Amino acid sequence: MLGVEDWAEVRRLRRAEQMSISEIARVLGISRNTVRAALASDGPPKYVRKPAGSAVDVVEPRIRELLRAYPRMPATVIAERIGWTRSIRTLSSRVAELRPAYLPPDPASRTSYVAGEIAQCDLWFPPIMLPVGFGQARKPVQLPVLTMIAGYSRWLSAVLIPSRRAEDLFAGWWQLIEGLQACPRVLVWDGEGAIGRWRAGKPELTAGCQQLLRAAGFKVDTEFRSCGADDFSYFSAVMPTVMMFAGSGTAESLHHPRFLPSDDSVGQVARAMLAGYLAGASSLAEG
Repeated sequence: MLGVEDWAEVRRLRRAEQMSISEIARVLGISRNTVRAALASDGPPKYVRKPAGSAVDVVEPRIRELLRAYPRMPATVIAERIGWTRSIRTLSSRVAELRPAYLPPDPASRTSYVAGEIAQCDLWFPPIMLPVGFGQARKPVQLPVLTMIAGYSRWLSAVLIPSRRAEDLFAGWWQLIEGLQACPRVLVWDGEGAIGRWRAGKPELTAGCQQLLRAAGFKVDTEFRSCGADDFSYFSAVMPTVMMFAGSGTAESLHHPRFLPSDDSVGQVARAMLAGYLAGASSLAEG
């Protein structure tokens, strides 16, 4: 296995000295595949001992069966049901690991993120008339504000862009990423036409967006799936999700500066959301 010093030297020779993979392999006396693996890895190599089996592994299927029926059953009761005679601490640790998978989702829980994990991008249309010189002014829809907020730090940045056309949006997007001095692993957009579109019943990134991401060094997944708006697709991969569309009864659409549904519409949507949540909870309980 490649040592930490050699791993660091491989990356230094490649990045600082601009040496080819063949040259690095010849200088260090290692294979080219080893050089490629060192350049592709996110961290230095380390030895990981294969974990030994635990006595709890034998009874884990029974633990899962009990948690599926009673997600909040205490570990002490589970120990009695399965006839556990060993340390209760060992069993409690395994129960604590398995229990979250069987607990119903908490509608009041706060979503948390890892640093650098995700950022939300969107357009904001401030309700103002903006003077642009020579006695002219522009409406909010003519001069949108591109915003980006990091999920972990809540760092918010914004830039005024000339239009919603792809070239203006991508230039502003690049400026925001440069200002952040880093790029999140996931960038979420709210159905913007220059970013993605529906084709043959499936969402896909536009050709311009794919070119921009590849130029920035990203691997583009053309088989991505989306619920159609915001980051619902991202969250639905982590936990059970209910998504619905509701009309507001207003002439202005979502994100319009004068979009303001009536109190009756808000009440109807709240009841629909409650019905969806109860139906989802009932489905999970039956499953």
